[in-house]
Amino acid sequence: MKLKVILCFVFILATSSIYAQDKATKKEKKKAQFEETLNLINSGEYVFVANRAQAKGGRSINLTSNPNFLIISKENAEADLPFFGEAYTAMGYSGDIGIKFEGPVVDYNVKQNDDKLRIEINFKVKSTNEMFTCNLNISFSGSATLSVDSNIRSHIRYDGTVRTTDE
Repeated sequence: MKLKVILCFVFILATSSIYAQDKATKKEKKKAQFEETLNLINSGEYVFVANRAQAKGGRSINLTSNPNFLIISKENAEADLPFFGEAYTAMGYSGDIGIKFEGPVVDYNVKQNDDKLRIEINFKVKSTNEMFTCNLNISFSGSATLSVDSNIRSHIRYDGTVRTTDE
């Protein structure tokens, strides 16, 4: 009976130390991925590509077959993202009411949270008729959420990834 108790105790100790080592290894991998993502953001040149969109109060829409992007290059931003939501003013008859802009960014701000391994980027961009306020939240692995607010449209959120401009 004592032998069974001792064997159980040894088994518990062995599995808990293996679990602790595995947990430490995962933490180190996450930290390394976070450093890579942080270096990409600090380079000032990266691309956000969305795979899902969600309009205010709407359902999630798959964008994997829809080409879209947000490119940050130094102090400029360029975007071509589909829009699903309400417009508060007439958008015209062009047939393309996506979120499109190209120009200098205003109030570009990067905050990193080393404890949670997250990066938050806020900036504004003006197009011909609109002012866009963008909030990009990036996880350690590069998966990201982009929230876009406009002065003439409803809020929209995109889920996707951040990557280098070469990809």
